[in-house]
Amino acid sequence: MTARDLYDAFGFPESTRLGKRVFKKHLLDKGNLTAADKRSLSDTVGAITWQYTLKPATIAIKSFRDSEREYDEIALLEVEIESRQRVMRLAEIFHRTIPYPLLLVLVDNRGVQLSAAPKRIHLSERERIVVEYFEQTTWLEDQARSSVQLAFLESLAIGALPNRNFQVLYDAWLQRIVALQCAELSGSFRLYSNSTVTERRDALASCRVVEREIRSLRTAIQAETSFARKLELNTEIKSLEIQLQKDVAEL
Repeated sequence: MTARDLYDAFGFPESTRLGKRVFKKHLLDKGNLTAADKRSLSDTVGAITWQYTLKPATIAIKSFRDSEREYDEIALLEVEIESRQRVMRLAEIFHRTIPYPLLLVLVDNRGVQLSAAPKRIHLSERERIVVEYFEQTTWLEDQARSSVQLAFLESLAIGALPNRNFQVLYDAWLQRIVALQCAELSGSFRLYSNSTVTERRDALASCRVVEREIRSLRTAIQAETSFARKLELNTEIKSLEIQLQKDVAEL
C-alpha cells in the first residue's frame, strides 16, 4: 500500500491540498529532544511534506474550542523514513512538536503507517499543548489487501464522516484506527456508534493484558518440573483463553 492509496481513501477535496516541504531543522530546533531523538530525525527521516491542511478556509468544517481543546485545523503530514527502528518514538516527536491535531503518515519502501494523537490544553500552563495518547495502525503493506484493510480504507472517506467540527472529525478517524487494531485480534473490522474511543481502547488494552498473561504462563510451564503444577498452569491458561475469546468477540 502506498501513501497515495491512503489519500485516495480519505478523499480530501483539492482545496485542502498543500504539498509543502517541511525542513527537519524546524523540528530539531523545537521541543526537548534528546541526543538520540535528534540522531533519529537526522539519520532516519527523509522528506517531510505537509500534504493536506484542513481548516475553515480550505473546507466547509467549523473549528472547535472549549476550555480544554482547540481544534482550529487538522494537518496531514507525510514523513519518509529509511528504517522502522524507533518509529513509535519518531511519531511521538512529530505529534508533540506540532501543536495542532495531526494525521501522521509514515512511509517507507514497503508500506505506510497512519497515526493520530488527540491533544488538549495544559491545565496550569495554558500556552502548552499536551498529547493525551498515541494511536497508530500496523504497517499497511499488502498489495492484495485483506477484507479488514479494505473495510478500514473504505471507512476513512471524509465525505461519509461526522463533520460538524474538526474535533468530531478527528475523533472519527481515531475511532477507525482503534477499530483496525481491534480487528487484528477479532479478524473483523467493526465500528460501534454507541462506543467511545476510550471505551474501545480500554477493552483492547484488557485483551492485550490477558494475552501477556497467557504467554507468561506458557513460558512458566516450560520451566516447571512438577507435573501437578503444570496441570494447574494449563488450567489457568485454558480459563484465560476462554476469557480472551469472549473479550475479543466484543471488541
